[in-house]
Amino acid sequence: MIIEDKVFDKTIVPWFDSEIVCYITIFFLLLISVFSIIGISVVNEHMEYYKLIWVPELMLVMSLGVLISIIVRLIMRYINSFKLRYLKSFDQISVSKVSPKLFER
Repeated sequence: MIIEDKVFDKTIVPWFDSEIVCYITIFFLLLISVFSIIGISVVNEHMEYYKLIWVPELMLVMSLGVLISIIVRLIMRYINSFKLRYLKSFDQISVSKVSPKLFER
């Protein structure tokens, strides 16, 4: 006996990987990226700080790396949810509704 309950259809996502937390993280990572770009431009204007250019560059690379990772994760989640919805709607089509002439050659 198979129980088909709609409660268990959704994938459980931890709170720290939910969409709203990902969007908040993207916002703060964009702020960090802008801050590091401003830091790089300040270091380029003042040559006495040129030895410290690695700090804003490292901040930029790390924030962009995490940003790309989160965006790829969200895109993959949307693709998987679209595929799941498409397959569920395809499963609802009854085989008896399909015309046998479709399979003839």
